[in-house]
Amino acid sequence: MDAIKIDTQFNVSRVDLTAGGRSIGDGLRAEIDCRVFDVVGLTGDDDTSLDMWVDDEGMYNSTPNLAASGIARELKEDAQAYYFGTALFATSNDEGETVDLRPEHVSKVLGSLAEVAGIPMAARVQWIATRAAALGFTVPAPASASV
Repeated sequence: MDAIKIDTQFNVSRVDLTAGGRSIGDGLRAEIDCRVFDVVGLTGDDDTSLDMWVDDEGMYNSTPNLAASGIARELKEDAQAYYFGTALFATSNDEGETVDLRPEHVSKVLGSLAEVAGIPMAARVQWIATRAAALGFTVPAPASASV
């Protein structure tokens, strides 16, 4: 079950939540390094949602995750100002089950990260594609504008 992990130092990686036969819940706790986690629904449609998973006690035992907080604010109008500790981004289906991260959600996470990091608009499409490939993801090509 693939997800994107972003820690408080802006390190971005791809993780498998079910590696070694662990449950998704155990994978979330292990990758976030927490006892209790919480989910923040960021964006979605009728079939899937992009979710961010964070340490529910992170405010008390970690530092703000500026990258994840910025991504959340880019994708969700009423997101809180700060989220703490490591964050995971994953897709859930219409039944609320966590499933493999969808390519369009990879694009949304990386596109929002590019905004937070100040990547110039002219370089963003290439930056997103390069970061996605480095993480082992394939993202959809942007729609070309017709003239």
